[in-house]
Amino acid sequence: MAATQYFKALDVHRAWLEAWEGKEGDKENRELLGMSGAFFVVMGGYAVDLSNKNSSSALQDAGAGLVTTISADGFIHLLKNRAIPTGIQDSRLPKSYFEHYTIQDKGNSNNLAKAIVFMQIMWMIVQLIGRISAGLPVTLLETHVAIQIPFAVVAYAFWVEAVGLPRVAIGQRALLCRTATGNLLWDCITYIDDETVSKINELGGLKGIVNSHPHFYTTHLHWAEIFDCPVYLAREDREWVVCPGERQVFWDSGRLSVPGVEGDLVAVKTGGHFPGSSVLWWRSLGVLLVADSIGVVPSGIYHVGRLPGTVSFTFMWSYPNMIPLPPNEVHNIWRAVKDLDFDDIRGGFMGTEVNGNCKQRVLESAQIFVKSMGHFNHAIREEQCP
Repeated sequence: MAATQYFKALDVHRAWLEAWEGKEGDKENRELLGMSGAFFVVMGGYAVDLSNKNSSSALQDAGAGLVTTISADGFIHLLKNRAIPTGIQDSRLPKSYFEHYTIQDKGNSNNLAKAIVFMQIMWMIVQLIGRISAGLPVTLLETHVAIQIPFAVVAYAFWVEAVGLPRVAIGQRALLCRTATGNLLWDCITYIDDETVSKINELGGLKGIVNSHPHFYTTHLHWAEIFDCPVYLAREDREWVVCPGERQVFWDSGRLSVPGVEGDLVAVKTGGHFPGSSVLWWRSLGVLLVADSIGVVPSGIYHVGRLPGTVSFTFMWSYPNMIPLPPNEVHNIWRAVKDLDFDDIRGGFMGTEVNGNCKQRVLESAQIFVKSMGHFNHAIREEQCP
């Protein structure tokens, strides 16, 4: 079983590489899906929405409203007929769907747990050897378990590229927003290296940097100096700035259309997590970048077949201490984004991508959140998604 999965994963990975082979500038795409991503495909990690407006008419006719798991062979077929590569190039399929380092290793338990399991395995092997040596009978169940042990070890050994990139601080991410008129950096990470600087300059540099809230200020002045651009911070949070600099621009209004990328990228103050906490609306893509202003939760990332009352998002004053925002603050966040046209959301950490009907789900989550705190008649109950 493990060997079959491994060789099928090799087929998927090979088909992925061939789909981008010989196409100038597609080296980055070739490297998106590693072997861990290929295993993810084999294990049924991807689904296809047959009712999606971007699907072919043949797929739509096959099953309107159907969401189904796609097999490894189906994934390879979509690669060979260019459905997946074309979707990535047209931005209908975000690259974050396929980045191999976002695929979680389901066996990534801590070292103590692994040590305990290893000792259990060794003890069972010793028992079996002892019983066989003593001429004692061995049950069919014990024989079956003994056979499974080496296969389990091999399966784990071949589950290559177990997750992760090294984290700095709390592991937040910065998002480079590329538009036709220029690039904007949403939030900052602490570490800056020459490779990152060269890549961003190669893509056209930065028109500006916008920080969502003080927790992600990090080395924003260094970023601004390196790319010779302004960094926009909410005036309400100025007290948290410990290193003043000439490149800092404090904005007062509820919305900021960033010079250089006017119209397409708009920063919107929501308050809540901090008085000046903000989100970034990417108008042309219908995407809202939320950082910690609106928190993405696991049930929101995979929101298929969820029971009523299940949230997709949360609203917290303190995430590590799990202190929620009061109802009025939650309501104010909804009011701030109510008139924005967005369908997808990107959070402040790797793997926090939520796709489809996000505006409605933000409202529903806010209403559930407030109701769960015992405020059954709060004004947010009357809100509707425009």
